[in-house]
Amino acid sequence: MSMRNRTSFSIQSLFCLSFLFLLNSHIVVGQHTMDTLFRFAPQQREIGCMRFFEPFSSPVNLTNAYLLSKFSETLYPERLDLQIRMQQNHGELPPDLISTDELKIHPRVTDTNFLQSFEARFNHFYDYDQIAEQVKWEFIERSVLDTTGAFTGHIVHGQDPECMMVSTPTYVIIIFRGTDDIRNNRFAEWIGTDFNALKTKTDADFGNARVHKGFYKSFKLIEGDIISKLQELQAKEKPIWIAGHSLGGAMAVLTGLSLVQKGYTIGGIYSFGGPSVLGNKRFSAFTDTLLPNKIERFEFALDPVSILKAPGYHTFGHRNWINRPDQGKYQLYSHIPERSFFTIGKLDESFPSKTIKRYIFSSRLSKLPYQLYHHNTQWIVKALFLMNTENMRAHLPLPEDTFPFIYYAWSKSK
Repeated sequence: MSMRNRTSFSIQSLFCLSFLFLLNSHIVVGQHTMDTLFRFAPQQREIGCMRFFEPFSSPVNLTNAYLLSKFSETLYPERLDLQIRMQQNHGELPPDLISTDELKIHPRVTDTNFLQSFEARFNHFYDYDQIAEQVKWEFIERSVLDTTGAFTGHIVHGQDPECMMVSTPTYVIIIFRGTDDIRNNRFAEWIGTDFNALKTKTDADFGNARVHKGFYKSFKLIEGDIISKLQELQAKEKPIWIAGHSLGGAMAVLTGLSLVQKGYTIGGIYSFGGPSVLGNKRFSAFTDTLLPNKIERFEFALDPVSILKAPGYHTFGHRNWINRPDQGKYQLYSHIPERSFFTIGKLDESFPSKTIKRYIFSSRLSKLPYQLYHHNTQWIVKALFLMNTENMRAHLPLPEDTFPFIYYAWSKSK
């Protein structure tokens, strides 16, 4: 090799090595930055609190329900973002966070880093008996967008099922996200999933019943990924607990039916503020047969999502109703009938006031325009915390009070 070639080779080699060094340094810095972004000193009562989760208990377990509701409310990126910022500021809203819009315009938590941020928020929940090292966290997402021409305009619609899977040595948790933006489109999932309410025929795993078309399409989009991950985790011998808020509650029920048909053990299914109807009478009977006493629906006051009914749809599972704090400090009613659009005849005298009777039995659709805030996840989280015994509450994480700041465009100046 000539001197010129050797010199050229040396310069090229030095350049390549320098580039690799800088790239590696950038990655390390990037990781450090991400770690710092979600780092905080956890509250003492949060450390190891999942030791109180009882995977082999009956489905009606208020401690399990509360812990799963804590996971469920933070499946929304903006809520997880806000909670982490509050944890970093001793539980208070950070002074530099002036408006909710910042959580959307300048998010720290995105789907790209959602797994890392969720694990950072909750991994210390498992800090007991060396369990944390054995816990596996998985974020599963499938996204589909489509555009339909409507007269001269376009309608964007789609499905975007998302869930977090937490696998421990003795049980598995699957938490579904509710309705959210799809690739920065705020309404696509509402249109393509929630509002796609025509019934469609299902397969044998669902008894060939007819169910809500949008929910069913969304579930089928992610079903294979969930099964593959459970097979990888060898989860056949573990009870699986499934939960979700709003749309996530519907996805939890469909997932439970699919898994039990494939030989998995369902510990319990919690729907927080989810729809009270998913399919026809055959579907409801099928859920009672395959998942007897496994499905618990938690509804808050006049939550519009749990109120809505449609012809040909039937309720499912077991209803738990929670009243507003100004009507009884989050009293939980577990032995009550399903809602009806109109209350006929004499109301049950066991309930303490006409107001509560009205809330329990009647949908009161005329009140919905100013009762939409009842769908906020935190009402159920707060209520379930208070439903636990005083002794248990002393060992459980406190609920974060994010209302009303979490709503879009909310400003501290209001």
